[in-house]
Amino acid sequence: MTDTRNVDAIARASGYERHGTTFLGGSFASCICPKKACGGVANEDPLCPEHSRTPAQLWHWAAECPGTSST
Repeated sequence: MTDTRNVDAIARASGYERHGTTFLGGSFASCICPKKACGGVANEDPLCPEHSRTPAQLWHWAAECPGTSST
């Protein structure tokens, strides 16, 4: 028996907001994007020097954020 996540429900509960983090958690050192409690990027700032590295980030839905007060 496999346990499956209801991604649609999680996305709705998150207000369709995702937070981006590096493989080690948090964000890249020179990132100037707004952050959430988890240290992840909340919204991408187009002026951010790390903006082009976004595909290298991992993403989690806000409703599943490991931060304590991320929403």
